[in-house]
Amino acid sequence: MPLWRLRSSKPDEENNVALESAPQLQQYEIDLDPPLPLSVHIKQSIIGVVESIGRSVALQKTVIALSLDLVCLVYQTVDLYKDVYPGSKIAANILRNDHTTAVWDIYFWVLAVGASVANLFTAKEWLIWFGDRFRVDFWATRILRYSILITVFYCVFYLILVPTLLVGPMWITFAVRYAWGAIAWKRGCPGWDYTIIFDVEYDVYFNSDLTWLGVVNITGPHSSYSIALSQFTSSPNEYLFNVTATSNIVPAFSFIWYNMTELTYTVSDSPVPFIIKPNLVLPALHVSQRDPSIPFLRNDVQGYPPSADLVYPNGTRVLKTVTQNYPALTELLACGMQDHSGALQIASGIVAIEQWNSLNDTNNLQ
Repeated sequence: MPLWRLRSSKPDEENNVALESAPQLQQYEIDLDPPLPLSVHIKQSIIGVVESIGRSVALQKTVIALSLDLVCLVYQTVDLYKDVYPGSKIAANILRNDHTTAVWDIYFWVLAVGASVANLFTAKEWLIWFGDRFRVDFWATRILRYSILITVFYCVFYLILVPTLLVGPMWITFAVRYAWGAIAWKRGCPGWDYTIIFDVEYDVYFNSDLTWLGVVNITGPHSSYSIALSQFTSSPNEYLFNVTATSNIVPAFSFIWYNMTELTYTVSDSPVPFIIKPNLVLPALHVSQRDPSIPFLRNDVQGYPPSADLVYPNGTRVLKTVTQNYPALTELLACGMQDHSGALQIASGIVAIEQWNSLNDTNNLQ
């Protein structure tokens, strides 16, 4: 017989008797308060946080420092976007004139210095919290073991790493700029037919008649061609834009002659006018800037590349400049659509000339 069947029923009988003799419990009505709205919970939480901050000087300093860091982060992100994408609407608004550019730069450094100073004032509280939270002393002793290594660790941590991070608002934007620029450059032109790279140099002499300035490489998934940009030695305002190599494509023109004094280009016998201020416009081909508020050139900003986003009247896109390569800034990335009228080729030559002029101005300032 199983052991669990040998249990006596006496305990159950005693329990039943005890329950019957126990006094009856009185009934009560339980009235539950309705749940508080979410807005009330949020308000109470905010009040609690504010009261906590008001009672702690260290917490007040931390909130001020973090607020300045956040404002500085947003400001520097916009500044980075302006530098990485010089043809954007943001860049056009910031670089509208000398006044707006100067004010933008002043606020940039005011925020960067202010955030760095606030971080330095809260360094003690942050270090105490970090050391307790991550048990720095325990792990340093356990991993390094030897006193000389522990000493070196603390010297590097407190004298180099911590101060560098605290003044991060003053330097991190320059490091991020190169990384962001590299990503934008490699991303290329999704959705476009061609990736265009304007690779210009400074005064590379080709022969006694022409000064070779650089080359424009227009590359698509199945075809590509290269066009050399040269300047006439006897007439510095005249340029030759001639095809030097092709692959699976026949360009609309084998060469284009530009006169930057008269603002004309020639592909056959008669010169054809174009406009570069305030926007790049090819009137004969009905090609113009998609957003006229973004200027093609910025003469008040030395070394700034040309900015173009060209379309036909029906919205069909022709060419759009994107970004420069960092840190050399001698190459300009643009995107183009296949075009049988030659507008892409003509516009590319004008952009290449102004890219070289921009680089030339920068070198003259050095």
